[in-house]
Amino acid sequence: MGATLSRRNRAGLGFAVVLGAAELAGPALPIPSFARSGPVAATIAFGTLLGAITMVSAVALLTTRSRTALRVVAASRLFSLLSAIPAFFRDVVPPGLVVVAALWVLLNLLAVELMVEPRQASTRPGRG
Repeated sequence: MGATLSRRNRAGLGFAVVLGAAELAGPALPIPSFARSGPVAATIAFGTLLGAITMVSAVALLTTRSRTALRVVAASRLFSLLSAIPAFFRDVVPPGLVVVAALWVLLNLLAVELMVEPRQASTRPGRG
């Protein structure tokens, strides 16, 4: 049985696709000098993988209406959110990037919340 997507579910999927595309662009962005190797480079590589997973799963969701694809998109966004958390605890991260990480966390949470929100039953008389 295929997943029927409400307007909010589609909006969340749209946010997820935009965030996934942003992660695919990660390797093309300039890397600050403090982050040229080590955990930050690995995080960028992991983010690129998550972006690809998001995009492929979103296409699968739109073509097959698979609930599994919806769950994979949501999970990839949650893992992406988790990869931003270390920015809040490292002293070498500039304050501007901490703000970007906070926005990243909030936007991913918003996308996942909208995607997994169940359809509401219609409250109009005569509608199921």
